[in-house]
Amino acid sequence: MNNKKQSGKYKKSFSIGEVMLSVFILGVVIVTVAQLFASSYKNFADSRDMVIASMLAQEGVELVRNIRDNNWAQGIPSFDNIDETQTGFVSFKSCPIDPEHMDCSSDKFINCVGASGCSLYFHSNTGLYTNNQGGGQKTKFRRKVTIIGLPGSTRLITSMVRWDKAGFTSTTLCAENSKCVFSQIVLNNWGE
Repeated sequence: MNNKKQSGKYKKSFSIGEVMLSVFILGVVIVTVAQLFASSYKNFADSRDMVIASMLAQEGVELVRNIRDNNWAQGIPSFDNIDETQTGFVSFKSCPIDPEHMDCSSDKFINCVGASGCSLYFHSNTGLYTNNQGGGQKTKFRRKVTIIGLPGSTRLITSMVRWDKAGFTSTTLCAENSKCVFSQIVLNNWGE
């Protein structure tokens, strides 16, 4: 500090070097705090997307289970409107199953190829994610539900959700860091 005598009193002041150092330290602190906030927001957004995608993947499996259970309760074959059986072999199938379209019959095949295939739309009036745009807002999430026949009367149901621009892959390549999650279940037919 420089001391200058002014009308009989000493006045204290900061030198230019001290002011510059203070401004530099304050700038570093502000930039660091801003980067922490940006990083925290990105981590929060990534975590939110992961939770939503996981719930959508689980919902896909539960929707197929619901079809099977409703079929059984109505006295029709458990896997009616879920898959196609051809001489004892159940073919690989993808369908646009969602809470509004509980059907995977053969006329409902969809092509989940590319970045836009199997897009989900959020309907704010119902709070549902569906494959049908119908007034909903397109989201970054895409869901593909596949049904594969296994030996006996069982089906492997896989619900995969992606929230990036990549196409659907196998479950072995589906991971959180690739913005992909899946849920699987093996379903048996009931009492047939």
